[in-house]
Amino acid sequence: MPKQNKKAITDSIIKMIEQGIATEKICSVICSKFQFTERTFYNHYKNAQEQHRIRHESIKKELMAVDTQSAIEARKKAIMTSDDRKELLTKIATGEFRFKKPFVINGKIMEYSSEPDVVERMKAIAELNKMEGDYAPSKVDHTTKGEKVEQQVTIFQLPDNARGDE
Repeated sequence: MPKQNKKAITDSIIKMIEQGIATEKICSVICSKFQFTERTFYNHYKNAQEQHRIRHESIKKELMAVDTQSAIEARKKAIMTSDDRKELLTKIATGEFRFKKPFVINGKIMEYSSEPDVVERMKAIAELNKMEGDYAPSKVDHTTKGEKVEQQVTIFQLPDNARGDE
């Protein structure tokens, strides 16, 4: 039989590895297809595994670069930090922030600036409370009901003749 193309054999093995096929199954398929002994197969398999690992690592590095770039782009956008959101909600709750509200006059839509109403202020306060964890339940000690527990320590002293030194 003519010598098989190593690249084609390695590519076939890599394809099966990527499909998640067990090594024994790959061995039986490749050995019957290319008329190999198991020893010859495992020589090719070792090479294919190394190439697969190298490909996988390069793909992993590319994905990390894409993730890093996405994180940089997200930072460049005007995404508010937690403190910025709290500051804005505080301004809404205190009435310092002014909204533009639409209204219609003679079929024309216009906007006017107004202070937040009571509902908007209450929503801002509720959101601040959620962000600060004010709605979280307080922890209660159910076993001792808040009483201090004292540890009792008992010390036993053996008589001198009970040590077994004699």
